[in-house]
Amino acid sequence: MASVVSRGYKIHYESSGDGPPLMLVPGFTQWAEQWDSAQYVAALNDRFRVVRIDPLGHGLSDKPHEPQAYRWSSVIDDLVAVADAEGLERPMWWRFSRGAELVQDLAHLHPTRAAAVVVGSATNSFGTDVEFDWATITDQLRAGDCLPRLWATLGFIDPAGVEFGTTMNDCDALACVIEGQYLDDFLVYERLDVPALAYKGSLEGYGPLMTGLLATPGFEAHEVSGANHSDAFERSADVLPIVLPFLIRNSTLSGQ
Repeated sequence: MASVVSRGYKIHYESSGDGPPLMLVPGFTQWAEQWDSAQYVAALNDRFRVVRIDPLGHGLSDKPHEPQAYRWSSVIDDLVAVADAEGLERPMWWRFSRGAELVQDLAHLHPTRAAAVVVGSATNSFGTDVEFDWATITDQLRAGDCLPRLWATLGFIDPAGVEFGTTMNDCDALACVIEGQYLDDFLVYERLDVPALAYKGSLEGYGPLMTGLLATPGFEAHEVSGANHSDAFERSADVLPIVLPFLIRNSTLSGQ
């Protein structure tokens, strides 16, 4: 277990394996260890130095209750601080869901710090039959009764997983995550100047901003057949054959 202090906050991360550096960042309400439990890390350790991060407000990282702490550019700076702590100048980055949005803007704000990026399930529909009113999510988080319904929207419905996930999350902090990320206007979704791959479940739908990014020449796009948002993370046996060749092909770009 490791951590770095960024902006006065503890950012937790785990590192294992040996080879070209690969940073893994989970989505909203997720935590770093889920990359292990979903069997990604076991499959990657033989080829890569795998660093998985809990963004501020998630997992074992600090969970302040001030929206200002979660300004979009500042959270991106926290991720770069982990790379600095590990001595990684130009790693590859693999993000899922909200984490995918972070990596897109990291590649813009810190263009020399990303060798290649994988964008997992940056979608605006999640391939489930459960409706969720995103306009009220912050109030519902603060009421403390939102997480099971939110996860059902995303397809995460395993009772034991939901129960454990509730203990790993702080609803007030998550509400601040949502409020704070919109204090900056860094959701640029423009072309990426590094090799990039996107994937999603075939039941999910990309929004118009992501569709524009997919039009960038050389940008790879893939689907996980029959998968909703949850499946696109949990089904590592289907995701890894999509992503692993891309990572191997671009691993020399990190220079480490």
